Amino acid sequence: MGQPPARISGQPPESTGSPSIIAAVLTAVAAAVLASLLTAFLLKAAGVGQEVTAHDRTMLERSQDLRRWVRDSERRRLGRLAEISGDNNARSTLRSGGHQGGIKIASELFREEWRNEASGVLRDFWGVVDSEGRLHELVRRRAGSYPGLILPPDVRDLLEKWRGPIPVPGMDPVALDDPAGVGPEPELARFEREGSVKFPRRHLLSGSY
Repeated sequence: MGQPPARISGQPPESTGSPSIIAAVLTAVAAAVLASLLTAFLLKAAGVGQEVTAHDRTMLERSQDLRRWVRDSERRRLGRLAEISGDNNARSTLRSGGHQGGIKIASELFREEWRNEASGVLRDFWGVVDSEGRLHELVRRRAGSYPGLILPPDVRDLLEKWRGPIPVPGMDPVALDDPAGVGPEPELARFEREGSVKFPRRHLLSGSY
């Protein structure tokens, strides 16, 4: 049996594997890495979708809470104003600055309570907005979902009554020093006027809105 020819000195060693086999191995490794990355992305995206749904549900609940708070406070407000008028009627001072001033102070206190309640809800809303990122924006764009806080018309009508002016028979109307007005609370005043504040669209590249 003949011997294989000796390798000439300086000649590179022969390849120990077929190029097609090496390429197949590299392809399999790359596919496994891509599959792992894709799986991780899909799992994260699924979690983000659940977060978006939870955020939307939270904002709906907070809107309902605000509506309930205003309607409950309206009953308290009417009771307090009736109490003030009843006291002045008993003293025969219905047409007096004291009667009007008492109603003005009580009305301003209710506006202050509204400011505190609604400002807390608005802070919660912007906290949720700031917690979202690019993947949340992709989910929202696909669903076309940009909800937020809502003030229904009946609540806005009640809040307009709260803003005054103070109606006392026989007296000139007096405007409130509104702690929730445009001057001290421009964002809250805009929320009252427009009846909603919605999730802003986020730029996908910068992540800002």
